[in-house]
Amino acid sequence: MWNLLLPIALLIFPYQRNLTGAEPRAQDPDAGAPQELHLQSLARDIEKQVAEIRGLAFKRPVEVHFASKETFFEYFKTMEQRMGGEERAECERQLAVLLQLVPSGLDIGAAQQELMAGQVGGFYDPGEEAFFVMEGLADDLIRIIMAHELTHALDDQYYDLAAKDLELLSNNDALLAHHAVIEGSAQVVMGQWFIKNLGTLDRKAIMEFQKQVDLQAMSEAPRLLWKPILALYSQGQAFLSRTAKLSIFSKADVADLDRALKNLPSSTEQILHPKKYWSEKTLDLPHQVRQDLSQLPEGWSSFHTDVLGELFLGLLSLPGDGALNAGSMLIMQHTDASTSGWGGDRAQIFAKGDARVLVLDTFWDTAKDAGEFAAALEGREVPPDSGPKRADSFIEHGKGTRWVRLVAWFSSSRKDAEEVARLIPVSADQFGKISTSRIPVDDDSSK
Repeated sequence: MWNLLLPIALLIFPYQRNLTGAEPRAQDPDAGAPQELHLQSLARDIEKQVAEIRGLAFKRPVEVHFASKETFFEYFKTMEQRMGGEERAECERQLAVLLQLVPSGLDIGAAQQELMAGQVGGFYDPGEEAFFVMEGLADDLIRIIMAHELTHALDDQYYDLAAKDLELLSNNDALLAHHAVIEGSAQVVMGQWFIKNLGTLDRKAIMEFQKQVDLQAMSEAPRLLWKPILALYSQGQAFLSRTAKLSIFSKADVADLDRALKNLPSSTEQILHPKKYWSEKTLDLPHQVRQDLSQLPEGWSSFHTDVLGELFLGLLSLPGDGALNAGSMLIMQHTDASTSGWGGDRAQIFAKGDARVLVLDTFWDTAKDAGEFAAALEGREVPPDSGPKRADSFIEHGKGTRWVRLVAWFSSSRKDAEEVARLIPVSADQFGKISTSRIPVDDDSSK
């Protein structure tokens, strides 16, 4: 669903100031060629180290260039077109409004683009097989960024990341799981590179840099725009370390990066609960939720459909995150009892003229799990919306059942929404597979 996140998912962590404490390198137009040559020289050195850590040889050198804010905007728009274009982006915007995650008047693409443009240090473009470093950064920070982005490039040469994205386009949950593995892989390699090269970096300046990261803009933005992105990094790395939460003791086996990329997790549930992927005894595959549309009321038709998944549903059910800082980001929750029993879901928007009705059906492992999610939805605080198409909603949950349905609408009425929902029966079937060629671990090795 939220494909506008995916260009950002190939970006390094936020920055606001240069790493070394020195003045950032000015981008003199007349000195462009020497600077690009210096950048290429840094990249070739980091390439060798990344290949050694990753255990894979680069099939071809990776292009690297400096980028301006305008270059990033162009890249953002290009990625949007690759991932379904403006039509899909509008469907996703309407879904976010119906879920009451953003105000109805917000231009989500523009807001996210502006938010990330001030945060990004570098980005990899799988379509061009090149990566870009934002202008004005000092060499130490550039080297760290390169260790991350060159891992993306190396993984792309072996696993064709863009092609897999297109294959998963109709399932946002599986798509986010894919990107959690992508980002987790880059975080693992970058972390190992960092330890190997710590003696050559200005450690005091690194600590000062971490203190200076400005998270105010994120704190003030709807968490839809930034929280799933953070989860891709932190939970992706934790997943590859076979643990639910990162700690100073977390360490990934580099061989697991290839195991996960060859046999992708089926859902963000498996990212958030690694034992549901890595252990054969506790392997948990999602259910395919099917909505029967054969009896839709006259004039109504399906407008957009997707799978949201446990990570995304947490945006609906988890309490607010409060002010963001380095400490709160380390302990930030992406799931809790309200979402950890996820079994599958289907979100579908129906249209009749300008009217929209959303029917979100969620299926849970147990009736208790369903009840916890329903209670969290009932108790959530919906942000005020004075926009032109404010959404309303209600929840359906039969006590003792494993189903919870959220029905929402705008430019329509509750009566019409109830009629649409009443005529859509739902069922769930187990689906999906993960090859048993990967090496599982015992249950007590995965938390």
